[in-house]
Amino acid sequence: MWNLLVCPDDGVAAAPEMDGSADTRPLAWLHTPGGRLCLGGAAILLVQALWIAAGSPGERALIAGVAALPIPLAASAAALGEAWRSAAEPRVARAWKLLAVAFAWYTVTNDLWLIHDAGLGAGHSASWVDVAYIAHYPLLIAGLLAFPFAPRRGERLKFWLDVTTVMVSGGAVVWVFVLAPMLRGAQGSIWEQALSVAYPAGDLALLFGFTVVRLRRRAASSRALTLLALGAAVACFTDLAYGVVVVRDGAYHSGGWIDLGWQLTAFLWLAAPHARAWERRSTEAAQGHARSRASDRLARASELHALPYAAVALGFGLLLYQLRDGASGVTGIVLTALALTGLVLARQIVSARELLRLQARFGALVQHSSDLITVIAADTTVRFVSPSVDRVLGWAPNDVVGTRLAELVHGDDEPRLKAFLAGVTQAPGTTASTVCRFRSRDGEWRHIEALGSSRFDDPAIGGIVLNTRDVTERAVLEAQLAHQATHDPLTGLANRKRLRGQIERALIEDPDPDAIAVLFLDLDNFKNVNDSFGHGEGDRLLGQVAGRLLNATRGCDTVARIGGDEFGVLLRNLVTPDDAGLVAERIAAAMRRPLSLDGREVDVGVSIGIARAAAGSTADDLLGNADLAMYEAKRGGRGRITLFEPGMQSAIRDKLTLEAEIRAALAEGQFRLHFQPVIDLATERVAGAEALVRWQHPVRGLVPPGMFIPAAEESGLIVPLGRWVLREACAEAADWPDIGDSLGGVTLSVNVSGRQLQDDAICADIAAALGDSGLPPHRLVIEITESVVIQDDEAIVARLRAIRGLGVRVAIDDFGTGYSSIQYLQKFPADILKIDRAFVSGIGAGGGDDALTRAIVSLGEMLSMRTVAEGVEEPRQRDALRAMGCGFAQGFHYARPLEPAAVAALLRRQRPAAVA
Repeated sequence: MWNLLVCPDDGVAAAPEMDGSADTRPLAWLHTPGGRLCLGGAAILLVQALWIAAGSPGERALIAGVAALPIPLAASAAALGEAWRSAAEPRVARAWKLLAVAFAWYTVTNDLWLIHDAGLGAGHSASWVDVAYIAHYPLLIAGLLAFPFAPRRGERLKFWLDVTTVMVSGGAVVWVFVLAPMLRGAQGSIWEQALSVAYPAGDLALLFGFTVVRLRRRAASSRALTLLALGAAVACFTDLAYGVVVVRDGAYHSGGWIDLGWQLTAFLWLAAPHARAWERRSTEAAQGHARSRASDRLARASELHALPYAAVALGFGLLLYQLRDGASGVTGIVLTALALTGLVLARQIVSARELLRLQARFGALVQHSSDLITVIAADTTVRFVSPSVDRVLGWAPNDVVGTRLAELVHGDDEPRLKAFLAGVTQAPGTTASTVCRFRSRDGEWRHIEALGSSRFDDPAIGGIVLNTRDVTERAVLEAQLAHQATHDPLTGLANRKRLRGQIERALIEDPDPDAIAVLFLDLDNFKNVNDSFGHGEGDRLLGQVAGRLLNATRGCDTVARIGGDEFGVLLRNLVTPDDAGLVAERIAAAMRRPLSLDGREVDVGVSIGIARAAAGSTADDLLGNADLAMYEAKRGGRGRITLFEPGMQSAIRDKLTLEAEIRAALAEGQFRLHFQPVIDLATERVAGAEALVRWQHPVRGLVPPGMFIPAAEESGLIVPLGRWVLREACAEAADWPDIGDSLGGVTLSVNVSGRQLQDDAICADIAAALGDSGLPPHRLVIEITESVVIQDDEAIVARLRAIRGLGVRVAIDDFGTGYSSIQYLQKFPADILKIDRAFVSGIGAGGGDDALTRAIVSLGEMLSMRTVAEGVEEPRQRDALRAMGCGFAQGFHYARPLEPAAVAALLRRQRPAAVA
């Protein structure tokens, strides 16, 4: 009998549920039902081997017959169970079903053959049992080849050359040892001879299945397919041994060692489904982590296709065997060896051509890559650099190769480069990134972003691979934004944010608080300057004041413009308590000298408050105390210098009084809305309006927002106030006349503070305002300040996404004053950038503001965001913005904030006749 077995898969019992804490050690599978079943199969193999070694012929035959039933039957049941568990993968499930049928068919026909053999003796002639037995070969092959395999694009020719090599060698072995002797001594009918030939043909089919499984890259379970392929190989060689015995002795008697080979085949196929189940179990327990090292080695080994080369060695070994024995048919073996040689040569030619093609493709990619690719050794010596180094830094590749990377890096960035390289070289495959300044050929320093990867474990590279690109323009823009965030754009002095940071730093670094003091300055009569000469001349005066403050202070002092006509000074390294007063006197003396404006001298004094640091002081304490002292100086008659005293805390009571008045104003309806139009620069038509709140105080009259919004923010009253503004503004905008625009109506912009965004009810407030007013959501724009973006609060980001989910758009107000990097803008869900008036005031006059404003407009285009310029007051600013591609603008050049009735009248005037 030409005994052949198939490879089953998983065990009869399903693996138990895993809870993530399962034991995934290599031998842990022995404790599963499938593992115990495999142990039982191994025990059967051991008993059979012992009986073959020590039992009588009759006992060996009996044991062979009994042992041939349980293992293949269990393999069939295991394969069927794995097919059921793989229902989510139809192709895999179908493969296991075919194998289950093949295993069951083999079990039945094998037992029939044993019964038939026992009844007729070893020398029986061919019968229907042989036909039934041979039928399991195609079932096995169909099951093996039904598994899905990952495509190997571009490698089909090599694959078929490898398969052909194995089949030629295997066919030669079968011919020499089985088919040729069998045909030379053929007896009996043609039917019997055909059946005799069918068995070796089935073995060749098994060899084909084994070869395809081993040579094709697997997309299914590696362990299961490996065991299936090994089972096919063992079956093939066992059948070959059986054929040699039959040809040599004329018959085969059951109970020999060959029976153990068939049993081993069945055992491997029994283990395959269990390996598949255990692999799934381990993956679930690991929760997506990397597979075990043993599994990795098995996967790597499966990719080392040494099978064709082993086949060639076997073919030439067969040739030597034939030549040694002087057997006939040497000519055929020689031809076989020549055929194998030709196949190997063709395989090498195909591989060489593929390698050349890959090298050419890689060379073209490196040659034309926009990024710079560099390979450096452990000592940072450059071993390779791509030709793009000429485009990025101006160097020729030969100028860079062989030099140390540190020689090209700015000295201040060397520590950062060393830390970056140390992080990359921690372990093979480690990656990290950094930005350093590199010297170009023309001597300029370019900001280079580098992504490094350790490839010392790759013999073809043996170093650190750096993928770099020039990010100088981005770095310059971010540096400008960073400077703008910490400096006043009008005077160039530090702003309040930077001053506060410097105070905090001084309190930490200086152990002696007596050496630190803060001055708070407010110009006297500055409002008269604005009223008499205009805001432009007022800005020029502030620039002159900044210059005098810098000249009157020391080099170690920090001078800042806090806002409006208020300035702050941080004094450090004070020797005596009187030193702060001396600096303040010097500043006051400098400000007593007249300033020149438009050819006329202007007298502007200054009131100064001084706050000395004490143990436990904070930056907010010093700024607040100095501010209180300054107000005391103002109340004392202006032009004075006042030292803070604890009794000045009465100012806090004033603040509480203001908060109470704001509460009363909310309850009594004292707040009013004005609207400033937003103009489409392309058409000069009103595209929207921004809602601005004013306080109609019963005593002080119309109070601007700067007088009460900070107090509302600090007290939390901004939340109910903002809710009122939102509802009233939406109600007003819903009544605005239709002007027939193509954008679906005039938009309404409403400012929302950070405190409002921290309130969980903000989305419900917006939805209620839209629902009550009937205003379409796409016409509402929620404006947030850039300081909110900097917070990078996930809760705020989530609320903004929810707001956009209502159909409402989001705008970032005062952009450029809070240093929000491109990374923040990409993360925040925003649609509109509003350029702060500090950038707009200087454009069109040939200054540096043009380049920075143009960069912000370009940034908005890159991020698909509309840009709106604030504070447009002159035609030159409008024209410059239009030339830059800015879409919209608002400011006094077009209109001051209008009452609701005036906005409606303005919209009716620009409504086309067809709409009217």
